[in-house]
Amino acid sequence: MRPSRLRGLINAVTAGVLACGLLLGGATAARARQDAPAATVATPALWVIHDHDTVIFLFGTSHLLPEGLRWFDGPVKAACDTADTLVLEPVMPDDPAAIAPLIRQLGLNPPDRRLTDQLPPKVLTQLETVAGQVGLPMAALDTMRPWLAGTTIAVTSLTQLGFDPRHGAEEVLKTQARAAGKTIMGLETPGQQFGFFASLPPAEETALLAATLNDFGKLRQESGALIDDWARGDVEKVGERLNESMSTTPLLARVLIDDRNARWAEWIAARLAKPGRLVVAVGAGHLAGGKSVQNLLAAKGLTVARLANPGQ
Repeated sequence: MRPSRLRGLINAVTAGVLACGLLLGGATAARARQDAPAATVATPALWVIHDHDTVIFLFGTSHLLPEGLRWFDGPVKAACDTADTLVLEPVMPDDPAAIAPLIRQLGLNPPDRRLTDQLPPKVLTQLETVAGQVGLPMAALDTMRPWLAGTTIAVTSLTQLGFDPRHGAEEVLKTQARAAGKTIMGLETPGQQFGFFASLPPAEETALLAATLNDFGKLRQESGALIDDWARGDVEKVGERLNESMSTTPLLARVLIDDRNARWAEWIAARLAKPGRLVVAVGAGHLAGGKSVQNLLAAKGLTVARLANPGQ
């Protein structure tokens, strides 16, 4: 696999449920490329939780964004400028070759097993059709487990439609933090995040791939609704769309969203015991819906306040 493709694949996996659900998806990129002005201003949502000596900002990211969307401004930039630590889901290495062993271990089939042998006839037919449309050779997909095949199709489609993980929020935040000499840490390791997909039962893996294939046509039909919601800071809409996207894969929703939200809320609550100023930047879907990180923190008796945004 070429380094450029591997880098894109890694970013797609870190995108978690938003990228894999294809809701933070390609029609958005198409709209940005075709209709939006050269510099479109976004005002994504930002929250803060604090005590007497600790301030933690919560920022919901979009992992893949079109070029020219201005979002790192206003309250988000101010929070990052004053923070001493940036916390991401995982901190992925800059060199994709460092992740290649994880791809081989958790994403590829054994030599005697093929993807095409694992799929029902309907899903296989869809896979062949979509692979042809995005220019992915079936021989390459055949070496992959269903979760990796679905993610590969997702990121390839999004990239072709104008998304680039280099413009995603995490890359911008990491660049800013490194330039300022700030601490960068992860809530999870890359191996843990890849493992969430790899630990799915075979039926759920196939369901993930099938959902990706079923939603493929929406890439150009939905006109970037979710990215528009994110850019406006409309977290309720983000939550609604996320719930809809995960309705066919409830186990995946629990593994990728609910369980992780619970762990992250525990971590944030415990981190308040140590002084500092942090920006915790995770996928926007984790900060939306009834089981959001903010709601879980509120259930612990903590106050999470949304910061006012000039664009609202």
